[in-house]
Amino acid sequence: MIEKTMDSNSSLTIRYLQQRERVSFLYDRFPPGMVITLIVASVAILLTGYELYLQMREIWVYAWVVGLVVIQIARYRLKVAFDLAITDANTDFGRWQRLFTAGVCVTAAWQGFGAILVMPYVSDSLQLILHVFLLAMGAGAMAFLATSMLVYGCYLLLMMMPVTIYLFSEGRPDGLVLGGMYLFMTLGYYIGFRRLNYMIGDSLTLRFENEALVGDLQRLLSRVAESNKELDRLATTDEMTGAANFRAFRVHLEKQYREHMLSRKKMALAVLNIDDFYEYNHYYGQDMGNRTIIRIVHLLMSELAQSDALVARINGAEFAVIMPDATPQSARLALDTVTQKLQDMQIEHCRSNTSDVVTLSVGVYCALASEAVAPREMIQRAEQALRQARKKGAGRIELLDS
Repeated sequence: MIEKTMDSNSSLTIRYLQQRERVSFLYDRFPPGMVITLIVASVAILLTGYELYLQMREIWVYAWVVGLVVIQIARYRLKVAFDLAITDANTDFGRWQRLFTAGVCVTAAWQGFGAILVMPYVSDSLQLILHVFLLAMGAGAMAFLATSMLVYGCYLLLMMMPVTIYLFSEGRPDGLVLGGMYLFMTLGYYIGFRRLNYMIGDSLTLRFENEALVGDLQRLLSRVAESNKELDRLATTDEMTGAANFRAFRVHLEKQYREHMLSRKKMALAVLNIDDFYEYNHYYGQDMGNRTIIRIVHLLMSELAQSDALVARINGAEFAVIMPDATPQSARLALDTVTQKLQDMQIEHCRSNTSDVVTLSVGVYCALASEAVAPREMIQRAEQALRQARKKGAGRIELLDS
């Protein structure tokens, strides 16, 4: 059901984009079409104006020209309004196509009826030129109205049919021949235009379907990337505390070690353990034990985050802190702050052999990264320092330096 809805929405989107493209095509090509129309009209006026002037009918020419110019100005203003409206996501392109069709119909009718108005009063040679102009305009309009069969059909009928009817109504042999040619050319134009329109429609369908597929693929890749990030986060994060897990700790230690070998700087590794945590967990319950672990991890992360240290939970109540660019003094100072703030938190531990509150034993190993000491040896020496701290009474920091 969901897939059907998505397919339906995609189809609606493609149809909307197709309609927008078709209507935009019409309006974008209106200015050059308008210029061509006015040029052809100007030539026709120059050719027929003299003969009509001799018959004192030049007022017809002036009125027709003024009417044509007014029509084109109105259509141009419509084009400007469309350019502003196209940026609106809720634009009704069907309405704009109907307005454009109305403008085309008025223009075509003005040309067609204007031609039959002057033809009885001009010479046969000028009539032939007017016929050529009208037939050429019908053919040339294909390039400007190619996305709409309705608009082109209206243009042909309203421009060609008045002249065709006029030619047949005369009853002259040459008029019948010309009328038949008009019908033939009109039908031929329309058939040819229909094929062109189908090709454009197919190309638009393929274009927007491809765009929709590309958009779907990009969204899919984005979701996969987000899923991969989430999987990577889950694979490298301790679920309960939000600190790094043992895997992330080992990877980060290897990376920091290689970087410090190049820079020839010291780094520190601290291993911390909650003193007598088994007894704490047994007495206060696992839920309280988990809460205490989370509080301590958050304390470590908040106090050591500014030094770019990585805090990891590596085993139960045991944690590790990788401290880049740390000297023995700076490492001890930072960890002293942590243990003091833990002391200030006064987390009760009545089963502790060290204090009546929760304490940490800390082992720190600080070394200059080199090929002589591998990362795993840093871990071993930090754990050795932790064992020494616990042997000396726990709740203290023991530091080894090389």
